[in-house]
Amino acid sequence: EEIYRANKEEKSVSLTDNHHTQVEQAITLFKQQLEVEKQAERTVVINNSPAEKVANSYLEAIISLQLASKEEQELLLLTKEALNLGRFQKLSKEISKLQKGLKKVSMPSAKQLDAMIAIAKKYPLKESEDKQEPDKTENNNKFVPEIIISESFT
Repeated sequence: EEIYRANKEEKSVSLTDNHHTQVEQAITLFKQQLEVEKQAERTVVINNSPAEKVANSYLEAIISLQLASKEEQELLLLTKEALNLGRFQKLSKEISKLQKGLKKVSMPSAKQLDAMIAIAKKYPLKESEDKQEPDKTENNNKFVPEIIISESFT
């Protein structure tokens, strides 16, 4: 704390012309660093099992067919997110089982989509989306530091 105290003998110097601009740049940099930290907190590294990889690629194929309605498409995307985050253990197994069953019995694309939707509806995908914790620093624009330690050079 001693470093932040000014000696009475120390002479004051007027601020440089661009001091306020520099402080604004520092605040902007501070907010950017908060965003980076927020993203680092949310980053999850998951190594997918072979069943999850099969399920994910099959789900991608179903999504790319673009046969689903808007609501079904949203459900499929939530399913994909749940797979990638490993939310439900049995989800990837069920999708893999469906995909492996297609090797034995041929099924039209529309029926495959229906089967995938039926699997997805078994899981509370929308509920888990709603219950996600809010971003801890979502109010970055409102957050302004009370103390800004700055140094200006002439």
